[in-house]
Amino acid sequence: MRREPLRYEPTLWGMVFPLGMYMTGTLQLSRALDLAFLAAVPAVFIHLTLLAWGLTFLGLLGRNGATLLLLLLLLRTNRRA
Repeated sequence: MRREPLRYEPTLWGMVFPLGMYMTGTLQLSRALDLAFLAAVPAVFIHLTLLAWGLTFLGLLGRNGATLLLLLLLLRTNRRA
């Protein structure tokens, strides 16, 4: 079995986004229906969601960080001119 290295792809956001939405939806449902046992699910998934979001964001910066830095520097020098 051959393993492929994990690389940043914009489609990763398609996996990260639903984690946050399901976590938020479950939290709101537990509050609306006053179901304390259901509130335990978002309490755990908030950590998984933040980890997934953070890793995806770091991948974005790693792939596009030099380009973003160059754009920021260009914008800064254009404001001075």
